Amino acid sequence: MQRPLQQPEFEFSGMVTARHGSPGLRRSIFVVLVGFVLLVWLCVLPRVAQTESFSQQMRFFDSRGIDPSARYYTDQPAGWKNADAMADKMRESPEAFWQFSQASSRTEARQEQSAPPSRK
Repeated sequence: MQRPLQQPEFEFSGMVTARHGSPGLRRSIFVVLVGFVLLVWLCVLPRVAQTESFSQQMRFFDSRGIDPSARYYTDQPAGWKNADAMADKMRESPEAFWQFSQASSRTEARQEQSAPPSRK
């Protein structure tokens, strides 16, 4: 008769992995964690939103046309204005802005000048 395979008990830093806990304990931990997240979401964050410093920051964003929920500057109307302003400045004085292609060609030229002569 063959014995059934048993999974070994693994320990990590002295803690037994979660699969060894009872289902009721795991469910209780999950409920506590969800409750904590709900407490923060429904109680703490609305109170933070009512503070003067947060209101001041939101007025600052509104005065500049910044949407705090946007992920990228291109999602912002102000971001496009800034990009257009930079493009205008680059057209007005291109020598004031570093360009990778010019810098790399200068570096290659310096390396060719300082390289020892090759033997044939």
